[in-house]
Amino acid sequence: MVVTASPALAQDVRQQAGEAVQSLGPVTDLLTAETLEGTVTPYETANPEEVQLSPYDFEDAIFEERTSDSDASRAFGASLDSALTRPEVDLGADPLGLADEAVAQSDAVTSGLFEGASSCQAGFEGGVYTATLRCLRDLTADLRTCSETRQVSLDRLDTWSCAAEATDYNKACARPVSWSCTGQTGASCVRQGLTFSVPRQWNAATSEARVDLTDQSSGSCSLKVDSFTVEARDWLSFSELLIRQVRASGTSQIAVNGQVVWTWGTAATGDLQFGRRLVGYGWRPGSVSYVDAAYAGATWIEDCTDEPRLPSVGVDLLSDLTPLHPGPSTIAGTEVVLDTGASGTLNIELRRVNRVDSAPAVWIRQGSSCCSAFTADLGGAC
Repeated sequence: MVVTASPALAQDVRQQAGEAVQSLGPVTDLLTAETLEGTVTPYETANPEEVQLSPYDFEDAIFEERTSDSDASRAFGASLDSALTRPEVDLGADPLGLADEAVAQSDAVTSGLFEGASSCQAGFEGGVYTATLRCLRDLTADLRTCSETRQVSLDRLDTWSCAAEATDYNKACARPVSWSCTGQTGASCVRQGLTFSVPRQWNAATSEARVDLTDQSSGSCSLKVDSFTVEARDWLSFSELLIRQVRASGTSQIAVNGQVVWTWGTAATGDLQFGRRLVGYGWRPGSVSYVDAAYAGATWIEDCTDEPRLPSVGVDLLSDLTPLHPGPSTIAGTEVVLDTGASGTLNIELRRVNRVDSAPAVWIRQGSSCCSAFTADLGGAC
């Protein structure tokens, strides 16, 4: 058996569909205010029930709303389903690219509407992109216009959440810290905190150290230099630190960290040098006479001598020592820690011009309080 379709059969189907539509009657009888209000429950209020809820009741209220059998419950569930199942749309790196491409092609698209014209001129203006073609035909002029509108739409989804603040929290407070000495004090502590790069001899009170230097006797007048370093730790708090005196033969000079701070017999601050001084002319024509001498820079001090001397110097060293103090305080877990161990260093030079040295030495006097360990006392309460 073969079944064929014919135009007459299709026409009968269309007629049947038309008759079915006509039998429904006008839609104005269905879409009335009474019908809408009976089907959709109006929901408008300036004081919704949710404002009476506490933050702790939100989750229970949402669960009850979703599981109840009501119009509001079904509408709420449909809204959540729509948000959760809505497909993501990626417009690419340039969402306006499609619209820009449409504008770029407008001339070619609209020109096709006027095929057969002898000539056409197209112009586009900003705002809503409007294309106008003025076309000339034989014996007549035909003006046609069309407009192109760019529409950009944006879907926005805001997500809100509520969080309950924990009942336990940390409180930060400032408490004064005072440090007290609990470590070694006295002479032994001072000798550990004030050290020398060469052998030294402390007096019984540990208030003065003598540094003995190398005997450099040569038999001829020359410049002789000895240097050593003094290192002070930050657990020493000085009331004084100075070079009290030196022992040297001939002309002597003290330099601290490369700077001249004292010179025998002159206030000149030039570096100590050995030189020769013109003293006269000999009995023969053209002959001259020189003697060995000591100079501070270009300033003559005295002629070369080996006289042993023990001058008082009184050079303050605290001004050349970076102020030291323990610290700062740091927090290590729940403990307060005082950082210690920093030090300052002085480089001291004893310079001499002579022929014969006689046990050169430097005396350094100090007054300090010393503490090798500290304990923190926290004041107030947090």
